[in-house]
Amino acid sequence: MGPRLLVSRCLGFAPCRYDGRQLQCELVDALRPHCEILTICPEVDAGLQTPRPPMNIHRCAHGAIQLIQATDQRDLTAQLSEFATTSIPGLDIDGAFLKAKSPSCGVDSTPHHLPDTTTVRDSGLFASHLRQYFPWLPLGDEVGLEDPETRHHFLARLFCLGRWRHSHQEELPGWLEHFHRRHKYLLMAYDPKRQKELGAVVAAAGRHPDASHINAYEYGLRGALQAPVTRGRVINAIQHMAGYFQPSKQEKEAFATALRAYQSGTVHTEVPLEHLRDWNTRQPNAYIEEQHFLMGLSAVCRNDSPLP
Repeated sequence: MGPRLLVSRCLGFAPCRYDGRQLQCELVDALRPHCEILTICPEVDAGLQTPRPPMNIHRCAHGAIQLIQATDQRDLTAQLSEFATTSIPGLDIDGAFLKAKSPSCGVDSTPHHLPDTTTVRDSGLFASHLRQYFPWLPLGDEVGLEDPETRHHFLARLFCLGRWRHSHQEELPGWLEHFHRRHKYLLMAYDPKRQKELGAVVAAAGRHPDASHINAYEYGLRGALQAPVTRGRVINAIQHMAGYFQPSKQEKEAFATALRAYQSGTVHTEVPLEHLRDWNTRQPNAYIEEQHFLMGLSAVCRNDSPLP
């Protein structure tokens, strides 16, 4: 089974938006066969009806937020906050894909109305609580994930955590070493320091890790995946993988051009990775082929099907 993904229910699962509509999202539709989907509508699940008056987030001068219904100025902050704080601790998920711009679910996309009548973009109430409780959790909405680079790293983290869940549950001999080996360059791309520290945990654990090894690895894995993405770290991991091939002079020049374009922000991660995939078709390398950073997300990041 794939990763366990929490999805806003209105994105293709039920007509529960404030206006009674159900929306479709191509990326959610593509992910459905490859993830274990759990759905949520914080507003309906907190006891609100559908349809219902729209809500706005108002941010007070001291920073606190209020969720106010636009029609009657009813304050729903306490009701929705109580749902968030009581429901989130019980979630057992690998990532969340939420509804953009929603006062509950938006991820850095929801308008917050300030006392001076201006607005800023921030997260909805439920999304904010989710991020606070699970700071390592891959979290996005359909607007933010339109960006190919953002989408790539959201999915890389989501599927990595899903593989961790299932590897941990199976616990076959040598499973921790196997997991770490296949994610070496993905971890290097996010946090090379933690990647080395996790290697030390694996070495100490041997083929039969105990609970202390598993807990230490999980803590470090989540920390590594939580690290901000930098193009320099990604390039470092890509260059390490490139060292396993012997490309022609022309191929090296094209690859260097792709890396410069990636460094400048004009192309996304998939562009230099495609060069390595092409080299691997002609110079197959078993170790590189098993690297999830290189091989695991090419289809989804191009919006192709099927997903890994």
